[in-house]
Amino acid sequence: MLVSGLARKRDFYAGGLMILFGLIMALKGPTYQLGTLMHMGPGFLPTVLGVILILLGIAIAGSALTAAEGEDENILPEKPEWLAWLHPGVAAGLHAVRQLWRHGAGHLRLRLRGGDG
Repeated sequence: MLVSGLARKRDFYAGGLMILFGLIMALKGPTYQLGTLMHMGPGFLPTVLGVILILLGIAIAGSALTAAEGEDENILPEKPEWLAWLHPGVAAGLHAVRQLWRHGAGHLRLRLRGGDG
């Protein structure tokens, strides 16, 4: 009963996603030099943020246990605002076309390569 109830909660999925991202960061961070608290290395921040994401994910997924039955069961809203989701993609596409029109593909190639040469 508990498992079938959790499978329909948005908070449960959101917490699981946070835990997944945190695990990826916490496992990848130590592959870089961690350093010390006084002299932090490049792997310190991803590792600490990964652990924080894991803890937040556990808290968010745990909040699904306290939600009343029937509450927060729909993954998508009843009337999704698809236009609001579509707008940023269209705006980014139009901006890319505008930049290509103004500067040509050579400008894009230089930007992606990272310099003039």
